[in-house]
Amino acid sequence: SSGWPVARGKPQELRRRIFATRWVYILGQLKLGNHILLTDADNIFVRYMPLEVMEDSEYDVFHAHCGDFPIRFLSMGFVVCGGMAWLRSSEGTVRYVASILEQCGWGGMDEDAEDGDGGAGDGMMMKAKAARCDDQQVVNSKFFFNSLNYTWDEEETRPRLEQGFWKGESSGRSLVTGHRFKLWSVDMCYRGPVNGTFGRCPDANVNWVAMPTNTMTSEKQLDKVRDRKLRVEQWFRFCRNGTSIGDVGFHL
Repeated sequence: SSGWPVARGKPQELRRRIFATRWVYILGQLKLGNHILLTDADNIFVRYMPLEVMEDSEYDVFHAHCGDFPIRFLSMGFVVCGGMAWLRSSEGTVRYVASILEQCGWGGMDEDAEDGDGGAGDGMMMKAKAARCDDQQVVNSKFFFNSLNYTWDEEETRPRLEQGFWKGESSGRSLVTGHRFKLWSVDMCYRGPVNGTFGRCPDANVNWVAMPTNTMTSEKQLDKVRDRKLRVEQWFRFCRNGTSIGDVGFHL
């Protein structure tokens, strides 16, 4: 993915290194036996759900639908988010994450490196500088080009363009890595406008995570802190009841 078109400049280079380096850390944690909940800092967890729900399931990797981004992969019928996933510590997941890092150009772990503080992962981080990519592009490319030989458990539930925005759950397996994956429904993990999509908000009885992509304000060029705060306030204002678009009279 390092060769794909991207805006030039130091900020973009640093951004790609950050995205790739977090997968180096994830790989190290998975090898230590730790499961990973990967989430962007500005995702809104609407309700409590015990992580045992994923731990007790048959799936190794959970993905969230990402609406209409990245656009380049929309023709396959769906796209998944780079900033919302759950990964089980399993051999299949380790192979899956290793395939992401390989595509990001990572050189692997330096087995001979001394740990700076005696902790796990220091040696891995020494080669992390070589990795750079937009991980959301990488993860989606694996579905788009089917480089991991994905198969779907039920063909009728495989996400398609004609299903529109509000897609349900679907699941399958990679015949290359052996990991089993599941795509949460859009109602479960919603990414879209802060006041809902196509006339409704996600089902309040189902919704776990919200990732609003905008604010309903006339203010221009909000600073990032104010923008994120406003997204949270407006999400609970417009979609707290999960049934309709509009001001439901709730303010943080």
